Amino acid sequence: MTVAVPSLSSLAAGEVWLFAFALDLPESSVAELARLISTDEADRAARFRQERERRRYVVHRAKTRAVLAACVGEQPANLTFQYGSQGKPGLAPRGGSPDVRFNMSRSNEVGLLAIQLDVDLGVDIEHIRSFPVALDIAERFFTVEENARLRSLPRDAVDAAFFGYWTRKEAIVKAMGRGLTQPIDVFTLAATPSPDGERVFGHWVMSVPPSAEGYVVAVASPRSIPKVRTFHQW
Repeated sequence: MTVAVPSLSSLAAGEVWLFAFALDLPESSVAELARLISTDEADRAARFRQERERRRYVVHRAKTRAVLAACVGEQPANLTFQYGSQGKPGLAPRGGSPDVRFNMSRSNEVGLLAIQLDVDLGVDIEHIRSFPVALDIAERFFTVEENARLRSLPRDAVDAAFFGYWTRKEAIVKAMGRGLTQPIDVFTLAATPSPDGERVFGHWVMSVPPSAEGYVVAVASPRSIPKVRTFHQW
């Protein structure tokens, strides 16, 4: 599989490239993409109980490999990933190649890959949906101030606000490489995301325009993010 990816020479310091993938593809396309993933990824795919989720996982990992391979001038199947203590993937060091850092997220039928140079980053996407336990989860994991804001909203506005908080928080802890082993009630986010982002918990986090209707997306990095460019790999 070949994909159109801009030259890394055009990726400015701090800038983030965000690639959006449609995950629900015909079975013939999924079978073709499956040839790009590694043995351990294929083993993990086989453990999904729902066939739809298995296909989505395969598509996401294969398209991630295709984009990263295009960035570093390699074949997708030949890329080697290394994993942090909490399972965060990264590219194994490659002599002479740009230091490409990446993070992935998927929700429902949309997958994301975020790329930045030199520093780790985090990305999260959530499908906004009816979520009856939103306030209960917020009470357990959000700060007192964030809980108070959510509980002050009309019930029909709670779910979107909850996922807005959740994506920003998860992007931050993913940028740290800790995932949800890091408590997320130790930092409070702004009620309304600024278009320019906010500095919190040692990271710059910003919501970005969603790649599809009904979703919310956030990216985070230890340094300021001057620009996010989105590319659709449908």
